[in-house]
Amino acid sequence: MYNRIYTTRTLDITTKWQHVKLNVGRILYVIMQKQDAEIHLYGGKIYTTRITCGELKEQLGEDFLEIRRGCLVSAITIQNITETVNLINGEALKYTIPVSYTHLTLPTT
Repeated sequence: MYNRIYTTRTLDITTKWQHVKLNVGRILYVIMQKQDAEIHLYGGKIYTTRITCGELKEQLGEDFLEIRRGCLVSAITIQNITETVNLINGEALKYTIPVSYTHLTLPTT
């Protein structure tokens, strides 16, 4: 169900006093809760670790999109976007449009 391109990349975290190596291809999305990151995987497993959103962005790379402040989503898990970002596992996440995009004017021809 997930893209095999990402199966060799891992994210090393510490959760509940143990070291865990997560397959990046199994990560659906990450939600920041103050100083902790909740990492949501396929199958419903959630890991919580202390890491900044900036560090996560750097480690996960451009395959993850920040759909709102503190919420990173794997681009390959997005099924469609309506009023919410709908993931292939059936979950729906709220998103925001950056202010810089709300004031764009289209060129006239």
